[in-house]
Amino acid sequence: MSSQRLNLAGSYVPGLTLDGARINGDAILNDGFTATGEVRALGATITGQLALTGATLTNKGGRALTLDGAQINGGAFLNGGFTATGEVRAKGATITGELALRGATLTNEGGRALTLDGARINGGAFLDDGFTATGEVGALGATITGELALRGATLTNEGGDALTLDGARINGGAFLDDGFTATGEVRANGATITGPLVLTGATLTNKGGVALTLDSAQIRVAAFLDGGFTATGEVRANGAIITGPLVLTGATLTNEGGDALTLDSAQIRVGAFLDGGFTATGEVRANGAIITGELALTGATLTNKGGRALTLDFAQINGGAFLNDGFTATGEVRANGATITGPLALTGATLTNKGGDALSLDRATVDHLRLNASITGGMSCTATTFRLLEATGAPPQSLRATGWRVGDVQGELARPDVMTNWLDKVPEALFSVQPWHEVASVFDRQGHPSRAKQIRLTSSRRVTKMSPWPTRIVRTLYDVVAGYGYYPLLAGVWLVGAAIVAGILTYWFGPTQVATASGAVEDLNPWLYAAAVVIPPAAGIVPSTWTISTPLWLSWALVTLKGFGWLLTAILLGGLTGLLKKT
Repeated sequence: MSSQRLNLAGSYVPGLTLDGARINGDAILNDGFTATGEVRALGATITGQLALTGATLTNKGGRALTLDGAQINGGAFLNGGFTATGEVRAKGATITGELALRGATLTNEGGRALTLDGARINGGAFLDDGFTATGEVGALGATITGELALRGATLTNEGGDALTLDGARINGGAFLDDGFTATGEVRANGATITGPLVLTGATLTNKGGVALTLDSAQIRVAAFLDGGFTATGEVRANGAIITGPLVLTGATLTNEGGDALTLDSAQIRVGAFLDGGFTATGEVRANGAIITGELALTGATLTNKGGRALTLDFAQINGGAFLNDGFTATGEVRANGATITGPLALTGATLTNKGGDALSLDRATVDHLRLNASITGGMSCTATTFRLLEATGAPPQSLRATGWRVGDVQGELARPDVMTNWLDKVPEALFSVQPWHEVASVFDRQGHPSRAKQIRLTSSRRVTKMSPWPTRIVRTLYDVVAGYGYYPLLAGVWLVGAAIVAGILTYWFGPTQVATASGAVEDLNPWLYAAAVVIPPAAGIVPSTWTISTPLWLSWALVTLKGFGWLLTAILLGGLTGLLKKT
């Protein structure tokens, strides 16, 4: 069939078939055009425009309009009150101009309201200005050279897909804003959007399911889910690449008991902004994500009671992570194995996870941890590397830090008493001296050896406290006489004290005279004798014939003091030469 022009404006038809037709001009089916069966133009060629402005098509349970494989060179206008009951379909169609469905109403409950799979639309697709669809709107693999506009549109497909753009290519940006509402999943897996993706002020609802899916999508400019954006159901962009920023400023995400926001393995090149009143009920997760700019959660509120509020395991954040200035998390905040180049700022944050870890950074590498937060719950830093650790305020309820590495400390943690209070939060069953000695090494590098020694001494005393009682007795004696080798001069003080005790015993209970080697008798100096007995280097200051054998108890007491003196001398020499020094 071939004709110069088709004009059925204002007509009523029970159905219309134009398969393979060639119309060398416009096809006018508007101004009250009504059809109560399928209007079909499979593979048709329309060199002008297709106009269905104000038309009413009805084919309940079937297709109202089918344009599969059609070639329309002048644009398709299904607007101005256009109404279709039944599917509107243009699979594989090519529309050289725009596709306009402004203000249209499409109804195909339980099925597809609009199908544009594989279509090519060169002038943009405008489903806005009150556009309403009951049933799925799908454009799988479609190419839209201009923009896709759904501003103010209402899509409803409860329990199913409201909008499907998987594999689509949209070169002019996708605008689902200005009151856009979708009940059912909005999906664009693997889509390429060369312009921005804008969902500012949109409302997406898919309770218990996924509200928005952008898995493996490529968004070349930015993704704006802000300005009152609300999603009930998961928002997901696993493996997505967003060349510009991801903006969720002021957004509200709700998926209680599940994932509120998932960005696993995503690449975000200019930062992720979940701030300005951002609220999430359910887990916010970005495992393995790469965020080249900052991750901003300033003032955000995350709630996932009994689970994880924020998970960043093995993520790479190159511009710093800001969970500060009123940031609140109920549930665990976790970044195990993450690399944060820049600060991890928790200044003014409130973390709550009763009975579990409020903050977990196991095996992570963090340039600068700023921790001035209220923490209810534990903190785990096992094998974590902190280039700079800065904290003020009360410590967490418990701390696990075995294997951590600390380059420097600042703030209150630079005080040994505060650091001791922190390290004392390690549960007894998980106690290790490594975190203490790591901090002591920091103080050594800072030029504060006395602080380092204080930390090491305190850790040794904690070991003693947890040792079995026989070991505890020995270690306690070692502490008393030499401060575990950190204060060896104490041994010298005890050595002098032992010599004084020996002198007093000799003065009061020992003989006043002793025989010499020639048999002569001479006076015994009790103080020199005591020094010679107790202090090994002083053994030669009195003759070897000076001995006390009676009373017997005094003889044994002096032998005991002699052994004690040798031990103290060994400890003193070991401490002074560094043999007892522990680092």
